[in-house]
Amino acid sequence: MGKDLKGKELGKGITQRKDGRYQARFTDRFGKRRCVYGITLKEVKNALMSEVVDDYSKNNVVDPKMTLDQWYEKWMRAYKEPVLKETTLRVYKRIYNKIKPVFGNLPISSITRLMITDYLNGIGKTLHKNTVNHYRTILCDLFEYAVENDLCSKNPAKNIKIIGLEKRDIIALSQEDQKDFFFMAKDNFYYNLYVVAINTGLRSGELRALTLDDIDFKNNVIHVNKTLLYFRGSSLDDLRGYKTSVPKTKTSIRTVPMNSLCKKAFEDQIEFLKTLPPCDYDTKALGTLLFVTRNNRPLMDNTYASSIFTVINRVNRVRSAKGQALLPRFNTHTFRHTFATRCFESGISPKTVQAYLGHTNLNMTMDIYTSVLDTKKSDDMKLLEATMNSINSSKSFSKCS
Repeated sequence: MGKDLKGKELGKGITQRKDGRYQARFTDRFGKRRCVYGITLKEVKNALMSEVVDDYSKNNVVDPKMTLDQWYEKWMRAYKEPVLKETTLRVYKRIYNKIKPVFGNLPISSITRLMITDYLNGIGKTLHKNTVNHYRTILCDLFEYAVENDLCSKNPAKNIKIIGLEKRDIIALSQEDQKDFFFMAKDNFYYNLYVVAINTGLRSGELRALTLDDIDFKNNVIHVNKTLLYFRGSSLDDLRGYKTSVPKTKTSIRTVPMNSLCKKAFEDQIEFLKTLPPCDYDTKALGTLLFVTRNNRPLMDNTYASSIFTVINRVNRVRSAKGQALLPRFNTHTFRHTFATRCFESGISPKTVQAYLGHTNLNMTMDIYTSVLDTKKSDDMKLLEATMNSINSSKSFSKCS
């Protein structure tokens, strides 16, 4: 018990200084001795209570100066890098690089639920809800592990309700758009790639990772077992930036049937490769890639996408001259959606299409199916309308003979 100058007991940790002021000491959560002062005994007791309550109510961490950047490095090294695939790690790093300018230099103790909510609501004005949820998931995981390690008393990112733009419409080429695109793409360097893409539904990385060994011409199947990655930490001339990786889900490793159009495209591509310069990449590491650049180097996704835009522009020059509606710009994933759409239009079951696409769950496939079904319902209603009009325009009673 502390005492005042007259020897009167004041309470635990409270004393009176020689100058007459009162002083109260306590040990904070970091094990450090702290002091508060007051002119009167009541003032110092109030100050002590305020400091103690504040100390326990904050999102205090073991190191009060530790920033989110510092914890992120520890979190990645201890919990993510040992268990996540490279593709997933790249996603985590890309998202955190967006978070970093806002929270990276802040001490963890200063980051509140309100700050995170404001941030997520802000990005939700321009990003889709699923994307915003990825940001929240990473922030929540960061703080959850911090809580487990006694670095935080609570998780400020937990159970935050997010906003965001609704899911984008699934874009698939109509039969007319598909016909025009491939007509104008016939002399394109990547024509065979387009044919394989729209006849298999393979993802961009899966297509670009295909090697001769993956094509079984005898059984007319394609073995999908890897994806091609490019690490931007390397320069464009450093082929160590290219690497194949096992797909992140088991369902992505699959065997896809090969139709005659696809088979011919592969055969033509194999012959075409013989006209290119020698391979400018490590074939022992990547295998003999089927789809490469003009210099016989691994194909990047942005190069693939750019080639598609070139064909779209050619289509639109013709359509513009004829006064027709222009073909909207689309990305490499549109071939995948178009393949699924043609499957559904042909009566193939969603479960089979799921296996073709390598979707983890049927809901992903059904999103495309629902889009196709909505269009089909509209078309069927037009057929019904035509039938009804035909019936209604006919004579009510036939003449009796």
